[in-house]
Amino acid sequence: GIDFERVIGRRIKIYLTSAVNGRQEQVGKVLNASEEAVVIETDRGEKLKIPLAKIAKAVQEIEI
Repeated sequence: GIDFERVIGRRIKIYLTSAVNGRQEQVGKVLNASEEAVVIETDRGEKLKIPLAKIAKAVQEIEI
């Protein structure tokens, strides 16, 4: 798994076990991370708090 505290400020793509805000994939910049959830800011400017229990997989997006 990904250590979200190490990627604060970076973009990640999260694959979810069930939809959050109508989507099963979310991409955004990590704002905050705790033992229960990660908070990202999407490209649409939304702040989403995603419970770690809902995350199937997360990968760091490579910025060019």
